[in-house]
Amino acid sequence: MTETPKLRALLVDDEAAARLALTKRLQAVSVNVEVCGEASNGKDALALIDTLAPNVVFLDVSMPGPTGFDVARKLTGEEAPLVVFLTAYGDRAIEAFETEAIDYVTKPVAADRIERCIQRVLQELEKRRKLNLSTEFLSAIANNETVINQALASVNMLNLNVGGGVARVREEDVLYIEAAGEYACVHTTSETFVVRESLKHFENQLLSDKFYRIHRQTIVNIEKVERVSSDNGVEHKARLTNGKEFPISRRNVTGLKKVLTASPA
Repeated sequence: MTETPKLRALLVDDEAAARLALTKRLQAVSVNVEVCGEASNGKDALALIDTLAPNVVFLDVSMPGPTGFDVARKLTGEEAPLVVFLTAYGDRAIEAFETEAIDYVTKPVAADRIERCIQRVLQELEKRRKLNLSTEFLSAIANNETVINQALASVNMLNLNVGGGVARVREEDVLYIEAAGEYACVHTTSETFVVRESLKHFENQLLSDKFYRIHRQTIVNIEKVERVSSDNGVEHKARLTNGKEFPISRRNVTGLKKVLTASPA
């Protein structure tokens, strides 16, 4: 059996008690989480990141010198560690995710919350690993244009800029995409990705004809539409296979019914 690699974590907080408490939480989650270093300020954190090469950095927001946000903005490139903000400030999540942090956890930290955080980090690292393997594969066959074209044509993929990297999601796994201010939430059969893109961007990027914009806020995968219903003959809703219902703009009702009729069962 292949041994699970250790997750190397760097803890950055100006309070020693907070670092100790987080260390205990992480050790309680899994023996495969290794605290490889600690820092009490942003300057030391950047130096330790260069020397220790952690997989993930737990950053407090407010610290002497560079803030947690300042540190996160400097962590760019394919080899940069994932960033988790762990702070008492609960109102700065949007600013945190704009730095492409993987998670935002508020203090005091509950055991189940830090466990979910670690699972999210591990999933993202696994995606990076698979993406690197895909990149190596494509590089290995770069001189064979026919093979490349066949491979790319076999599966339609969405490239999502999340967590400081690119997540590749199969279009067939997407249930729906909804607008959220300056962001869009891409809901798949297993998880949700929050990206700073418009729905118009996805209309242009989606390769297959299996998607339809039913509302200014929502794009659905028509293969996941279970039925179209109306309570009063005026307001229509689309029910997806996961049970969620979404309003359909009046001007889009006829179009949706047409594409549903044309779609093979």
